[in-house]
Formats: sequence, C-alpha cells, structure tokens
Amino acid sequence: MATAPDLSDTTEESTCPICLDVFVVPRQLSCMHTFCQCCLQSYLNDHVSGKGGKTLVCPLCRTVIDIPRNERPVEEWALSFPINEVSQMTSPNSKVERLCNSCSYENISEPAVQFCVECKEGFCKTCLKFHRKLSATKSHKTVSINEISNNVETLLKLGNGFGCPKHASKEIEFFCRKHDIVCCATCLFNDHRDCKLVHDLQNSTESLLLDINTDEILRKLKAIEDSMKHFIAQKTINISNLSLIVNTLDGSVQTIRRKINNQLDEMEKVMKIEGKRLYKEGIIQHQDEIQQCQSLMSAVRNSHTFLEAVSRHGSDKQLLIASSKTKTHLALYVNNVRDIFNRAESISVNIEKILSHVTTICRTLPLVGIDVLLRGMKVGILKVVHVNLPVKTTFNITAIAHLSGDRIVLASWYKCLVLDPSYNVITSFSLSSYPWDVCVLDDDKVAVTMPNINTIGILSLNDGSILTNKLLKTAFTCWGVYFVSTERYVISGLVRNTICWSILMGEGIEESRQDICSSSSFSYITVNNIKTCVCVSVTDNHAVHYFSLVDSSQMFVYKSDNVRSPYGIALDRDGNVYIAGHNSDNVHKLSQEGRLLQIISSDVPTRSQGISFNNKEDGFILSNAGLQCKKLHVFQHN
Repeated sequence: MATAPDLSDTTEESTCPICLDVFVVPRQLSCMHTFCQCCLQSYLNDHVSGKGGKTLVCPLCRTVIDIPRNERPVEEWALSFPINEVSQMTSPNSKVERLCNSCSYENISEPAVQFCVECKEGFCKTCLKFHRKLSATKSHKTVSINEISNNVETLLKLGNGFGCPKHASKEIEFFCRKHDIVCCATCLFNDHRDCKLVHDLQNSTESLLLDINTDEILRKLKAIEDSMKHFIAQKTINISNLSLIVNTLDGSVQTIRRKINNQLDEMEKVMKIEGKRLYKEGIIQHQDEIQQCQSLMSAVRNSHTFLEAVSRHGSDKQLLIASSKTKTHLALYVNNVRDIFNRAESISVNIEKILSHVTTICRTLPLVGIDVLLRGMKVGILKVVHVNLPVKTTFNITAIAHLSGDRIVLASWYKCLVLDPSYNVITSFSLSSYPWDVCVLDDDKVAVTMPNINTIGILSLNDGSILTNKLLKTAFTCWGVYFVSTERYVISGLVRNTICWSILMGEGIEESRQDICSSSSFSYITVNNIKTCVCVSVTDNHAVHYFSLVDSSQMFVYKSDNVRSPYGIALDRDGNVYIAGHNSDNVHKLSQEGRLLQIISSDVPTRSQGISFNNKEDGFILSNAGLQCKKLHVFQHN
C-alpha cells in the first residue's frame, strides 16, 4: 500500500474560515467546507434559527445545505453535521485537544482519551466508564486517541468521513445509478424508493469503481487548484502594481510643476485624491477576489486530500463513496471557478481626463497620460531557450540584436555568436577582449564594443572575419553603441567616473560629447526611430536619460522605484522604448516622450541584461546576466 500523503503543510486547510484560527471540533457541511463547531452554531443562530428554515447557505460557496433531520434543539444543530476527522488530524497545532463528544452535548469541554470505533465518537475518562458499563455498548471496540491523532490510515480503518451527508448517524450502504450518488438506507427510502438501479455497496463496489475514474477526478481537482494558484499569483502582482499608479501620479505632478507655475496646485490635489481612491478601490476588489478564490481552493484541496488519502489507504467501498461524493462537487467547483474568473474586473485610469480642466495650462507641455491595465499583461513569457555552445566555456550574454532571416547575434564572453532561428550557433567570432554591446549595421555587418581596450570592432557575418581595417578607437571606455547612419554612431561610456555619451564618426573622430552624471557603472544606448532623441541607461543611477540628437541638450530623465539597475535598451516598430530592469526582474515600456506605458514581468526570474525587439514577431528577447548562464527568455505578444 502507498505511503500516506505529506500533511505537514496544511495551514490553510486547518484554519476555520470564520474565526481564522485553528479548527476546534471541525464540522463539515455537505459542500465539503469545514468550520469550527462553535462558529457554525453561531452562524446557524444568526441566519437560520427563529426563521423557520430547515436549510442553511454555506458562508463560503453559497451552496444551500439541508440541515440533517433529527430531534436536536436549535442550539445544538451544529452537532448534526459530521466531524471532519482529516481536518482535525492535520491541524498544525498539535496541542489542540480532541474533545469528548458526550460532554460537548452539554457544552462541556473535556479532552477525549478513547475513540469508539462503532459510535464514531470520542470519550473522556468519566464518559468512557459509563460507555463500557452499558449493555448496548460495553462490547464496542475503543482506540486510544493518541493512536489516531496523526494517522490517516487509522482514521480510514475507523471509517470516519464516510457517513451520510444528510443523516450524520447513518452509514452509506447504497449507490443509485439514476442519480449517480451514494446514499444511506434512510435516503434510499425517502428519495430513491422509485429508482430501479440501486446497488448494495456490500456486493457491487468493485464493479461500480470501474465506472468512476478516480484518477481523472484527482487530475481535474489538481488542475482547478493550479489554475486558482495562478489566478491568485496574478492578482497579487496586480495589487503590487496598484502602488505604481500612486507613485507615477506623484512623479508626473513633480515633473509638470517644474515647468509651470503655482496654478498646478489644484491639479496636484485632484490627482493625488484620485490616485488614493483608485488604489483603495483596487485593493478592496482584488483582495475580495483573492479571498473568494482561496475559499474555493480550500474546499478543492480538502476534496483532493481526502480522495487521495482514500485512494491510497481506503477500501474499495470507501474509495467508491469518496469518489462519488467528490464527483458530485466537481461540477460545482468548475462553475464557481468560472464565475470567479468571469467576475474579475479590470482597473484602468486615464489621467488625461483628470487634467481636462487645465488643458490651457498644459497646452505647451506633453500631457501626462497613464493607462495602466492590471488584468492580463499584453506580453507574457512563452519559453526559455537554452543556448548550446560549441565548446565548454564561461558564458555571459551581455547584448542581443536581431538580424535578417530570423537570426540573432549575441555578445558573450570573448565571443560574438550568430544563431539560426532554432537558436543553434552557426557562426562564432573569437575576440581579443571582452565585448559589451552589439548593434546591426546591415545584413552583413555588426559592430561590437570592447570597453577594456576602448575599441569598437566591425564583424563581417558572411565570411566570419573581423575587419581589422575597421577597428574604431574611442577616447573613453565605451559600453553602449548604436548605428545612426553611414559612418556615424552614438556611443555611451565612462570618462573619469562620469557617464557620458558621444557622437562618433566612422574614422573614430569624436564629433561631440555630453556628460550625464557621476558614476562608475555600466550603460547602454539607443536612438529613436526618427533619429532625434538619444536614450542612455545608467545602472547605478537607476535611470534612463533622454537627450536631443540635434543639440545634445537633456530632454528629461525616466526614473522609477519599480526599475532597478536598468541595463539593455530596445525599440519596437512604433518607437516605444523597452528597458531591461536587471535587479527589478521586469521590463519597462516607455513612449518616445518617456511616458510609462507598461511594466512587463513574469513568474520566471530573468536577471535581464541584453534586450532586442523582433518587429517581425512583435516580441522581444532577454538574456540572463551572470557567468555560466546559457538562457534566453523569449517574450511575445498574446
């Protein structure tokens, strides 16, 4: 027989959804949700008692539950529902005592010491003496509470969890094919007396099990749980992204205020109020959706844990009963998941509407437009590509560029590699120094920076050679390079602890130079599509600086708490700028004016460094930073 499942990580399944504490006498409803006995009774008192009702609505899934028929007074209705022995057993708090059932009927909390196999109840020392003296129960077999405290197999042998959901004291004995459900003798008499295909489980369990695919039920339960995990993870990311709205609002206001007068005070107040309102509403919405999903996932996990335990340790009859019960709830779970996903709403904000009353003031400035769509990123990670090198060597991909024919070129450890569309190496260049950035000149040539020797090398892809007569010497440590036009480049680098950028002519003649900031870090550079603006990333400054290519003046700086250590920069066909956030594990998409359009992230840590946009596929590729890293992350629009 297979070993028992690992129940060490069951905190959620051992917590009452009402009091949010560890279960105390867990009682299970027919919908598989479990609550503390006292919490359930309080809920019954508030929502059922005194209203003449014989049903209750589950506070989690809203399923209508029939209250088991018995002669108990209203204040003891919670006792009519069966104890969830699996939840009680898997409680993370080992000090929680199992209470005597007989004493609990009198609202007395007394720890149980023995469990009666036939009565399915625990007894304290006093009640156990009377239990053994009564002629009707003195022959009943009892088991020490310690023997069953953490043993699924023992619980299954005792038969706990297999009682009738409508009649807690009755044992399930029959299976109705017409209604596809298991039932007790009372259910058979009341609800299935006219059903012709009713089987006695004592004799038909083996044949009935053939019709119920337990493995398929387990697979579907696991699929539902996985989908909800992903849903919760996405919602959690969305909640964190909500803070971006407030941060962006504040930053945008400060930028505008530097260019206009005190008339913007009123606009600042309006924008901050709107941002806080949106943040508050968004938090409430997403947390509510997460709570609904967690509640449903708790029920699914309970079903999965219970059915899996029965499939491994229970009898065929027990497995049939458990599978049938779970199958009944499977459709309900699917519908509930669909409802939750369909109700999930998008949150967006367009600040241009907020600024409509100051259009005249801002007419001379670019309006601050933000449209953050929080549900479902437009870009997602599709696959992780492993680059196979021709030889074993240390590897670090610092830059990527797309070539014609769906080829790509990589700058790596003392090499430049050309890969085919299947990411196989077709050409390898050995370099005399460590490369940093690479840019495409034409279908036949690429330029690569070698900062350690202040050189830009021109590589011929057709014959796999380095054009020695085309080596461009730079006046400073050159990191980034971008080809503007024939014999004209823009480069970024380091001069005496100062990051700068420069226009370089083909002969290595420096046309102009512009200092950016004091730094000793790395940088990349690119130029917008209309060749009017230069973008330079500064790693330790956590910023991207925009300069005019016409007069070299600084236009603006993009800086955000959500981008840390920006490395590579890429452009899409619309001129939007993509910044690889190395330490923030994300990519920031900016407009040509430096306006944030989107933050792109994935569940896979990328530690991105190089980035290149593929206009043909409408997506981009990121490279991992770090030695011995041979992965490319391929992103594509959905």
